[in-house]
Amino acid sequence: MLLFDKSLSQFEWIAYDKIDEIMDRMNAVNGMNCFQKQPSELLLPEEAVYQKPSIEMLKKDIIMRNRTQLLHIRNMAHRNALLFSYLFQRLFDFEEPGLTYILLHNA
Repeated sequence: MLLFDKSLSQFEWIAYDKIDEIMDRMNAVNGMNCFQKQPSELLLPEEAVYQKPSIEMLKKDIIMRNRTQLLHIRNMAHRNALLFSYLFQRLFDFEEPGLTYILLHNA
């Protein structure tokens, strides 16, 4: 005879929030059912995001904890865009790279 008991996981104390709503909506859509979904099911409501990042906000405001990964991805994209723009500009130029590009890429 087997007895089933509910086991408590380490994440059960976390309340359902907007991030969970976003993940549920993203996981509900796949390649098989995308065409069957209504447009309202494919769009997130405005209040689904706690804090919308903007350039001005990133300079002066405090970043909430759930936006740090977004900020990190944005910084990586800007750094890589700067590097690739330099590489494409100097593709066949055999001079030494400018120190400004090296400094900005490594910052």
